[in-house]
Amino acid sequence: KEGGRCGLLTWKHSECSIVMDCYRNYEISQPNAPLLEYLHNEHPKSAAKLEKRDAFDMDDVRRPTPTEVRENSRSRSALLHVMRKKVGIRALDVERAAYKKLGWENPPKEPSVTKWKGW
Repeated sequence: KEGGRCGLLTWKHSECSIVMDCYRNYEISQPNAPLLEYLHNEHPKSAAKLEKRDAFDMDDVRRPTPTEVRENSRSRSALLHVMRKKVGIRALDVERAAYKKLGWENPPKEPSVTKWKGW
């Protein structure tokens, strides 16, 4: 449901990359994103076709405090990623629409898993 949160702890760079790749596929577009503003101003019909879907918004990554690292040295490399579920226009959809209008090559591809169970 909208407003749900998912917290993920990562310790390695490769784990963090997997989380960020997933997030980028489902990231919600910010209302003041330049490509979205371009579509609204220059191609309003295309902008109107963008549908609102389930998406993620992410808080800033949190690191352990100095006190926590002193008490538990293994926590020093931990990163906490918190994603919030929202309904809105996905950034990936905005990019795909804008690439076509601007004549840019190779628009971003739709993720291989387009619908997760429970969404």
